[in-house]
Amino acid sequence: MRRLLIALPLLLAACAGTSQPQDTPQPTAAEATADKLSPRQAYEEAIRLRDSNQLAEAEAHLYSSARRGYSDAQYELAIWLFTARNGREDQAEGAQWMEKAAGAGHVDARRLVWQLYLFGQGVEQSNERAFDWLKIAAEHGDAEVIYHLGLAYFDGIGTERDPVKAAEQFLLAADKGHGGACYYLGVMHLEGEGVQKNDQDAFAWFSTGAGFKHPACYLGMGDCYRDGRGVEKSIKKARDWYTLVLLATEDGDLLDAATNRLADLGP
Repeated sequence: MRRLLIALPLLLAACAGTSQPQDTPQPTAAEATADKLSPRQAYEEAIRLRDSNQLAEAEAHLYSSARRGYSDAQYELAIWLFTARNGREDQAEGAQWMEKAAGAGHVDARRLVWQLYLFGQGVEQSNERAFDWLKIAAEHGDAEVIYHLGLAYFDGIGTERDPVKAAEQFLLAADKGHGGACYYLGVMHLEGEGVQKNDQDAFAWFSTGAGFKHPACYLGMGDCYRDGRGVEKSIKKARDWYTLVLLATEDGDLLDAATNRLADLGP
């Protein structure tokens, strides 16, 4: 079965490091006023001002709170700088605040900062730094992050390739309901890579992922029925699963794979 690599979209559309931003402006008069509040109070006032569309004042309060180490403010400020919330985009400074927040333990910042290094947004691209932060982010138990840690081990991104560790991470993510992890576990059991080769286990993982409505697992189900691996061979059922792929996704690789398999099966 051809492996299907999953693209990683950057999550900065959601609404963020360990070095202090080098070019942070000197405190403005508004920040000086905000400095009279505690860091938490300054952050809460920033959110109130933001929601009232008083963005300049809100940003000043965010800077006041962020400079004094409040991680929620650092994260929010990073998002502002990446998305030009107040008319000024500065990805380099945004990445520094994101990493500052991540270093302080901010969960959402940790879910994002590894992607900044992976794609080189606001920082110099580094697979190794991305992997280091990815490992830290995975400790918080998010299935999607754990899945991507599995991919890093599987493909050797920022670390030595290690199918055994990849399988361990995929299993953790699959147990949390991640269909992509189920797909990779199915592939790995078919090929005996990182796990013991077992067609029945492969079919079971594809079936589990199909239950999570993951289109790649539909493809895996079709392959198992086509080849009689882990289940009784059935060309009809294989065709049904391949057809389901066409109905369930817009992913070009999956669509091509399913279309080619249907063509090979004939009428």
